[in-house]
Amino acid sequence: MRSTGAGAPSELFAVTRELVQMDLPGMSMPAPRIFAPDLIWTTAGDTVLVLNGPDYRIEAYAEGRPIGSIRRDVTPIAVTDEMAAARVGSGTYRGFIRRAGVTAEQMVAAVGYEELASPIEWIAAHPSGDLWVSRGSGRPVPDRVDVFASEGRYLGTFATPGFPVAFLSDSLFVALEITEMGEPVLGLYRHDGQRVRVGVRLLLSRQRRRPDRRRAAPGCLTILGGRHLHGPCLARRVLGVVRVGDTVGGAEAD
Repeated sequence: MRSTGAGAPSELFAVTRELVQMDLPGMSMPAPRIFAPDLIWTTAGDTVLVLNGPDYRIEAYAEGRPIGSIRRDVTPIAVTDEMAAARVGSGTYRGFIRRAGVTAEQMVAAVGYEELASPIEWIAAHPSGDLWVSRGSGRPVPDRVDVFASEGRYLGTFATPGFPVAFLSDSLFVALEITEMGEPVLGLYRHDGQRVRVGVRLLLSRQRRRPDRRRAAPGCLTILGGRHLHGPCLARRVLGVVRVGDTVGGAEAD
């Protein structure tokens, strides 16, 4: 990640991904391990916030300089074979293993996985100035959000069905979910400070298109607000709307 303020660009933060040789029937190529670290970041005004994993640690930068760090005493995820296989079967490798005719377990055996993964899956800046940090347990999508005040003070945790990727107001937000079949779902939710209620959930299909190099590099999907998710560049078509008014969950202590 580079700062592009006044003067020459300077590096703020870098994430290193080690590539291993992936050997599968009929192919051999370099590939990252399952649960390899991602560059997870957001902006809040002039502040850039970026995950420094695998610990629960978010670094804050302003004008190219570190200005603070948000941390919680949350243990990194100890990745298992089952977690890695579930991530492959529901993540960006899903289409690849289907075309290659291999199982998720074969993919895991071919590339391996990181021993530890950060519990932080996503970072989003709320319109109020609060920071919403999506926290998971190794499953394909996180199931809770930790909320921090703008100065970094922990405010609490609530259950959520996926990644909050956009805010329509102080109480309405859009979350990206993954179904049990590995299909993406965009949900419109209302958070009243205690519980999250479903407004509309849109089941989406995958349609291949040529990457738009002006908006996202090949191998990325642009989702709301310019954030990039790793995976094939895809166009989306709404398939259906399901469940209105359901309760997702309530506030939690930790």
